[in-house]
Amino acid sequence: MRKTIGISIILFFIIFTTVTSTYTQALSVHRVKSGEDLYQIAHYYGITENEIASLNKLKNPDTIFNGQVLIIPNIYQAGTYRVKSGDTLFKISQKIHIPVNILSRTNHINNEILYPHQLLYIPVRYRYPLYYQVKAGDTIYKLAREYGIETTEITVFNQINSTELHPGQTLKIPVIIPGDSPGYNGPYYTRDFPDTFYRYGNTNQYKIAITFDDGPDGTYTPWILDILKKYNVPATFFLMGKRINNYPGVVKRIIAEGHIVASHSWSHVDLTKLSPAELSLEIDKTEKTLEGITGLKTKLVRPPYGAVSSTLLERMKGIDYKVINWTVDSRDWLDRDVDQILINTLPNIDKDTIILFHSAGGENHDLSATAEVLPEFIQTLQMLGYQFVNLDELLGINVYE
Repeated sequence: MRKTIGISIILFFIIFTTVTSTYTQALSVHRVKSGEDLYQIAHYYGITENEIASLNKLKNPDTIFNGQVLIIPNIYQAGTYRVKSGDTLFKISQKIHIPVNILSRTNHINNEILYPHQLLYIPVRYRYPLYYQVKAGDTIYKLAREYGIETTEITVFNQINSTELHPGQTLKIPVIIPGDSPGYNGPYYTRDFPDTFYRYGNTNQYKIAITFDDGPDGTYTPWILDILKKYNVPATFFLMGKRINNYPGVVKRIIAEGHIVASHSWSHVDLTKLSPAELSLEIDKTEKTLEGITGLKTKLVRPPYGAVSSTLLERMKGIDYKVINWTVDSRDWLDRDVDQILINTLPNIDKDTIILFHSAGGENHDLSATAEVLPEFIQTLQMLGYQFVNLDELLGINVYE
């Protein structure tokens, strides 16, 4: 019996590592305290100084700063859990928010064969829950069908039963989060459309640009502007056309405080799926609305979802628009957690990086973590010698006509 279990686990390990070979390593956040050095921090986490320095791209590992954020690599392989003395499958499921039946089924085990230091494999799909606000008429069955998962996965993940749903309730939906699609951010577009499509700068210096999508609004955009002003950081705001007239004062403030305004389409649709006439309406209407408030005619657009195609880029090139995607995605719309946003961003930032955040969201979409993370995010990168600049400087382009 044990031999069969062992073979099953080995086979699963082979399949799992093949599927998740490009998956992000499990990480945590450490905030440097006064008097700490890298040796002490590395010793505390049971890893090497070099592992921390490499992940955080520290130019001088001997110099770290009070309050600096360091991303700490997990000493175990991503997607795993090391069993501790006294652990049961139920206790583990509570720690990592994964149903017991999923842990048992994935690893072909039960409580009877758990032992300290045993390595359990964690299904990729449970690494990033999507937060969903229940609407009138929603049921567990309906949500499970919509997201392609089992009803028990929702109920166990949230420790509820199907009769407990009520409008306004927040559920965690365990979904698979795909990596960047080559069709959206692939190297072919930067090669084939070098003067139209941009994902990173070309200064070869420690300059980076921060960008915000989906604004304006009356809550998060002003909050973010307050923080940027405090730290004297410029940014580019890709605005949704249909929201602009609702917050003209916010739009004018963006310009007045030295930031760039640009287009994020009128209605946040996938531009690659539009006819030429529909595309023109999305671009022209946003452009004219922005110009009416600011007096500036933008020539930058960020396609919703980052979706681009050769056809779309040809059309944008024809009207002299620059299409701006990103290098690093904060996933702030999804994670809504300060530490996770830091983990999503800091290890991936380098020279000429363009970072994606959001300054507004859908109805009842909480982006508090985006605003809350910015001070630490900004200060840590400034400590590392990075300079925040606007897209015109990073890309060497004109942003207005």
